[in-house]
Amino acid sequence: MPYLRGLGLSLHVIGFAAVVGLAMAILFSITPVLRLSRTDLREGLTEGGRSSVRAVWRHLGANLVMLELCTAMVLLVGAGLLGKSFYRLLHTDIGLQPEHLAMMRLAAPH
Repeated sequence: MPYLRGLGLSLHVIGFAAVVGLAMAILFSITPVLRLSRTDLREGLTEGGRSSVRAVWRHLGANLVMLELCTAMVLLVGAGLLGKSFYRLLHTDIGLQPEHLAMMRLAAPH
């Protein structure tokens, strides 16, 4: 298929995906680490430690979870649409019967 000839992986795309993945991993892992570093672990393990959790951290954690879910949904929908488009591209009627065709390539002089 001539329109699939140039299809391939680009180093720019792989690098961009790696940078975005690394940034998201750092963003979503540094918040719990910061939270743990600011709390007294002994106080957190006692019975009354549950009430000492600040509302700010609870809201931030809930917002990060919602952000992760929204990002995952956008990526899933995008992957589904890309797969559907690729399927339609491969099964498009090109308007002629490709059986018993001869092709010839001509190069024009410059």
